[in-house]
Amino acid sequence: MPKIDLKKLSGQTFHHKGTTSDDEDSCDSLFYYFSHQALRDNKVKVLSQLSETKIRVHWTGRTQDVNYYDGSKPDARIEVECDFDIGL
Repeated sequence: MPKIDLKKLSGQTFHHKGTTSDDEDSCDSLFYYFSHQALRDNKVKVLSQLSETKIRVHWTGRTQDVNYYDGSKPDARIEVECDFDIGL
């Protein structure tokens, strides 16, 4: 993997639509919510660089609400703010 200049990532936003249905292979972008609900319409914003190998991100996505598997409610919106150690 090429070396990444983390300083250039701060402030950047990335979008990955994920799968459009549960029938698609989602291994290239899978992030599970609850048991096995894939996140879709992912947006990841790099908030800051915390160290030479660590960044803080804000990640949003949507998924089927785990309380309503019948599709009777709109998708749940998931928000995660966390630190990632890139470990270069």
